[in-house]
Amino acid sequence: MSKPPCYFQLETPGQVAALAALEPTSGKREEFRCHVLLQLGTIHKVGTRRPKEGVLESPVTAMRELRRRAKTAQRMADSLEEQSCASLRSPFFTLPEPPAKELRQYAQDLREQADTLQKVSPRSGGHRIHQQTIEIMWLVAHVEQETGSPHWKRLAVLIQAATGDASFNEDRLRKMVKYHRKKYHDDNKRTRHTAKGHDGTS
Repeated sequence: MSKPPCYFQLETPGQVAALAALEPTSGKREEFRCHVLLQLGTIHKVGTRRPKEGVLESPVTAMRELRRRAKTAQRMADSLEEQSCASLRSPFFTLPEPPAKELRQYAQDLREQADTLQKVSPRSGGHRIHQQTIEIMWLVAHVEQETGSPHWKRLAVLIQAATGDASFNEDRLRKMVKYHRKKYHDDNKRTRHTAKGHDGTS
């Protein structure tokens, strides 16, 4: 049985008015407002939930853990190979071949998974971004695309309600979006430049 949609509940006349002022160019007002309320519900949820034990919900956390385990496996493989080079000799037993090759392959698989996750996640290069910020950025982009304007002031009212952060305002929202869009653009530009260098092109 699927869970019901998590719509954020607006509580004040100011919040209701802010949502009502967002007018989609498609004319599909109710559908658009449902999407906004759903996204506000997501923003609220990711900001208040506690991570489940053993579950890596953040892409950054998952990448770190994959790379950490890859390094551990690599060190174990190196250690086993060193022991193999100085293996014990005895007429009473024969040492089996250590699984160094398998451990190296395991480490490589973990690194490849981390690389794949890095490519598809909202983080590029050195740009790290909190999950709630990702959801806010998505909402701003969605509203801007559907209405033709980012509606900074009205969105700030709605996001302030969803985050529960009374200090969240229009100026902060503008700066947040400007900062992360610039970082994402710069990191992507740097990544493309590095890729060209590896290909031997200029």
